[in-house]
Amino acid sequence: MSQSIEIEKYIHCIREICPRITDEAIAYYRERLSVSYLRTRDYYVKRGDIQVQSGYIVKGLVRVYYIDDKGNENNVTFTKEGEHVIHYGAAVSNQPSKYYFQCIEPTILINIPLDHTRICCEKFADIEHYLRLLLEKELNRKQQRIDSFIFNSAEERYLTFIEENPSLFKRLTLSQLSSYLGIERQTLTRIRKKLLQT
Repeated sequence: MSQSIEIEKYIHCIREICPRITDEAIAYYRERLSVSYLRTRDYYVKRGDIQVQSGYIVKGLVRVYYIDDKGNENNVTFTKEGEHVIHYGAAVSNQPSKYYFQCIEPTILINIPLDHTRICCEKFADIEHYLRLLLEKELNRKQQRIDSFIFNSAEERYLTFIEENPSLFKRLTLSQLSSYLGIERQTLTRIRKKLLQT
């Protein structure tokens, strides 16, 4: 599949979110877009990297994780088709990433240079509006995750994840999912067994 076809898929996504975006804004925005084809276990960003671009996933799945002081990998989020791979805090402040962004599956990403994004926002209100909508969506998702750890039980977090991510649920290992939900693997196994019996 050619890069132009992959980029067209991304442009189509932008138009769905912002139907009134002008052709001029789209043409300027797409000038510096490129495509990355990554294999399973490849990294898009590693801890310590300065992220100079964000990635829009056309196909595939990326996990974001960190390694704690005991050497354990802790999954923070999973990013799938139609979502962006970026550590907003580090990108905005031009600081090294604290996380690893690793492909769980073969993944195709549209690369969007951050310096180009800033220029586009200054030139085109449509692009700024599009990116603001994405940011609001991401902030809402992060807040829901924080709330789930404060107010929901382990079983509730598991059930919510299945309900909100039916296709994603089937693409993760039990270990990946338990780490993301903050549940011991054995506990998650018991929860799943109990739910199957009811």
